[in-house]
Amino acid sequence: MIFSTRFSPLLLAVALFFSALAVRAQVPVSGRVTDASGPLVGVSVIIKGANGGTSTNAEGHFTINVPSADAVLVFSYIGYIPREIQVGKQSKLDVLLEADTKALDEVVVVGYGTKTRADLTGSVSTIKGAELEKSPASNLTNSIAGRVPGLIANTRSGEPGNDNAEIFVRGKATLGSTGALVVIDGIPDRSGGFARLNPADIESFTVIKDATAAIYGARSANGVILITTKRGQAGKPVLSIGTNWSLTQATRVPQMLGSYEYALATNEYDRMIGQNPTWPDASLQKFRDGSDPLSFPRTDWWDATMKKQALQHNQVISLRGGTDKVTYFLSGQYQKQDGIYKKDAAYYKQAQARANVDMAVTDNLKIGVDVLYRNEFRNSAVGNYNAGAIFRELWLAYPYLVPIYPNGLVGPGIGGGPNNSMVYVTSGEAGYNRNTNDYLQTKTYFKWDLSKLVDGVFLDGYYAYDLTFSKNKAFTKTPPPAFRYDAATGKYVQINSAIKPSLSEVRGTLKQNLMNIRLGYNNRFGDHSVEGFAAYERFEGNADEISAFRSNFLSNSLDQLSAGSLIGQQNNSTAAQTGRNNFIARASYGFKNKYLFDYNMRYDGSQNFPEGKRYGFFPAVSAAWRISQEDFFNSKSITELKLRGSWGKTGNDVVSAFNYIQTYLLGTGYGYSLGPAASQVSSLVPGPTPNKNITWEVATTTDVALDAQFLKGKLGVTIDYFRSMRTGILITRSESVPAYTGLTLPNQNLGKVLNRGIELEAYYNGTIGNSFGYNIRGNLTFARNKVIFMDEAASVPSYQRKTDIPIDSWLVYESDGLYQNQAEIDASPHPANTAPGDIRYKDINGDGAINGLDQVRKSSVRTPQLIYGTSLGLSWRNLDLSVFVQGQAMAQSYLAPAGLNMAREFFDGRWQKEGDNQFPRNFNGPTGASRGVNTLTSDFWLRNAAFVRLKNVELGFTVPSALLKKAKMHSARIYINGSNLFSIDQFGPSFDPEMPNNTGYYYPQQRVVNLGANISF
Repeated sequence: MIFSTRFSPLLLAVALFFSALAVRAQVPVSGRVTDASGPLVGVSVIIKGANGGTSTNAEGHFTINVPSADAVLVFSYIGYIPREIQVGKQSKLDVLLEADTKALDEVVVVGYGTKTRADLTGSVSTIKGAELEKSPASNLTNSIAGRVPGLIANTRSGEPGNDNAEIFVRGKATLGSTGALVVIDGIPDRSGGFARLNPADIESFTVIKDATAAIYGARSANGVILITTKRGQAGKPVLSIGTNWSLTQATRVPQMLGSYEYALATNEYDRMIGQNPTWPDASLQKFRDGSDPLSFPRTDWWDATMKKQALQHNQVISLRGGTDKVTYFLSGQYQKQDGIYKKDAAYYKQAQARANVDMAVTDNLKIGVDVLYRNEFRNSAVGNYNAGAIFRELWLAYPYLVPIYPNGLVGPGIGGGPNNSMVYVTSGEAGYNRNTNDYLQTKTYFKWDLSKLVDGVFLDGYYAYDLTFSKNKAFTKTPPPAFRYDAATGKYVQINSAIKPSLSEVRGTLKQNLMNIRLGYNNRFGDHSVEGFAAYERFEGNADEISAFRSNFLSNSLDQLSAGSLIGQQNNSTAAQTGRNNFIARASYGFKNKYLFDYNMRYDGSQNFPEGKRYGFFPAVSAAWRISQEDFFNSKSITELKLRGSWGKTGNDVVSAFNYIQTYLLGTGYGYSLGPAASQVSSLVPGPTPNKNITWEVATTTDVALDAQFLKGKLGVTIDYFRSMRTGILITRSESVPAYTGLTLPNQNLGKVLNRGIELEAYYNGTIGNSFGYNIRGNLTFARNKVIFMDEAASVPSYQRKTDIPIDSWLVYESDGLYQNQAEIDASPHPANTAPGDIRYKDINGDGAINGLDQVRKSSVRTPQLIYGTSLGLSWRNLDLSVFVQGQAMAQSYLAPAGLNMAREFFDGRWQKEGDNQFPRNFNGPTGASRGVNTLTSDFWLRNAAFVRLKNVELGFTVPSALLKKAKMHSARIYINGSNLFSIDQFGPSFDPEMPNNTGYYYPQQRVVNLGANISF
């Protein structure tokens, strides 16, 4: 004791001395870890043989102190080959990791759980959140086309806030609802969907395509999309800030006729319908030479009302970190999209915030809270002018009208006054239509590890409560006066609007709550692995809506209902309830990691069906054989070879509620007259005939696949074949019931559709030296459906039937070029009033006449049957480049001119003399007029909708860590990227191949060029 007392100060001094030496000997090392696509976040960096370690941040940067130059750093990351690097004299390291699919340890989200990729038995595709962030598109649905096999997405509009893509999983497979079920953080069908989620919040985007989706039961037949958001990580907090500023412009700008060509086309139309020409030669000359711009103007309506480009910006911030007890991920976003109208009558903006917090209460009990709030605001033009109506008016507008005179006065619209002046409509001076949506989405959960009681047993559960508030306010204003120049007097004649302001308001509330409780088991016994769970889930939804309308406001100044007239006022309200009860289970078994088996089931109850028939059973079995794990398999080139297959039944219950009971309609339109004034009294009348046996659609799906990896995982190939028979589709039998019976039969579960196809995915990851990496990835999906049964009248000819033909097929007259002269017309059957330059139609039934019996059902459809995508990633030191090309084939769209002002290509290519064969003679007149035999729906107007589109390109530069230290930043990256940069297709200069309709009246898709930066502290 005396010894220790005397020598304690000395020992302490020695210890402090050597500790100081140890500290002084620490060597700081920093660097960046990437793969062939760019930086990797969360890579483990440890000192071999020591306890020290760290992990990379969002930009792949790390900093660590090592004891000496002899220290070896080990870099490891799930799904990648670990690397060991001796520090030596290096203070900065650029580390490139190669994908290690041989390990197959990548965790994949599946229904109600996760699996490693090696253990997957079903058909599942995944997109990493980092890939979605590379697209500057403000709508997430516009960033996924061609990214993974099986997912078909078409962007039909570029309107801010209304640009959701049309999405199908493995094509269109039903005559009913085709929407996939979207599950966000375990909660199905959340209000608002996934289109407006912040891409920077997303960890993974997973698509379940085969029968293993049966675990979602009666809503899974159209496929399931699982989205998982980011969670906290133990370690120092990382504050990340991102900013993006973009310019957007139409991918295609309509090339319309000028005044001279428009007047020529009008005169040609006049002659076709037997009238004198509207425009004499003197007027034509003035249009041609522009000598009288006030009386004979030459207006480009696109240039007069649209901007060449619009601004879009997106600002994000997040904080991620935690301890071994509490981890958190907090984020916020503000985004705004301006429209292409010159005065910004249309724009969209949103703000959202997210908090995902996890807490370890004890060593075996974990709880967590997720909260999302998002506000969406859409401003568009006056209520009766949606985007389609505006672009229709734009196409039909006379080029000889003046939008704005040189003195600043606004000219009239095609109606002759200010009400439909595109200047007023697109500037908001004719009114506005505003939609506001507020989403509050919450989830609380717990997970209790009961292994101390029974090894491998756990109990978990969660409760989600979501609130959605919606508001629509549409105010129609009295527009300012328009003016018409009077050449005789040299004065401007004022034209006032007779429209009085009116206001419509709609308010709605949606409350959704879901509860899930699950008892599970997960254990391993030698060569055997066993996993399973049984769960109960309950959902309730309540919605209500109230609306009101008033008109005859005294002025535009007060847009409140109280300022409107009581005369003609309207009000209404509605309410709706939904509910579900579900019993869910899964059992999984594996032997030696080479024989894998999964059984999924769901016993689903839906209120859409009658009592006693509300529950359906949806089972699925799947299995896999990892051939490469067999003792007899010995290949140096084949790293992994797995055969897998699945079979099961999934459902689709998206039908109108209460089809099974007699409903009644209430309203004055169904009432009776009573009293001296004979005023109508509201009354009830029976609605549609009920179907007491109504049930859900059922898809019986088989999938067989092969997964293979070569060259130590550098090369990978996956091939899937699928077949799905959809039965019990709800259809109406009206076609086979004669009209004279007066009967209206209820909808019945009679329809059948078969959908088959193949998916192919391949990739290659490689490196050259220590600093250059590259990867190539491609996928292809072919999906073709055909109608097996759809009620059709017996009198329909076989060549017009929908049976054995794909859904949404075209029924058209078959064309055979253009008539060149009268002799050709006289020598063949033709419609009345056919003239040279008109379309020649085939007499299909040979009766010597062209009529409805000559229409033919084509096997072509607008939804592509073939879709593909190819990506290339390159990284070299601090630079990274990614290129993504997406395309489609085996699709046809219908595009025909529907009145003047037509696209220039139809006018320039019109028939004028013998030998011309591109387009028929002009058959279009002013204000949407079309007449003659060329207006028949024919295959002449079908266009190949195949395209190859440069969907996304990004070039990035990561700031060297040496510079970051001076600025006291953790990481920084700047980049430029673009979306929809160009496409190769057959739709010419005026139309995009993904156009949504047959006329071209749509808000064009947008090209985006973006400059952005991400920094973290």
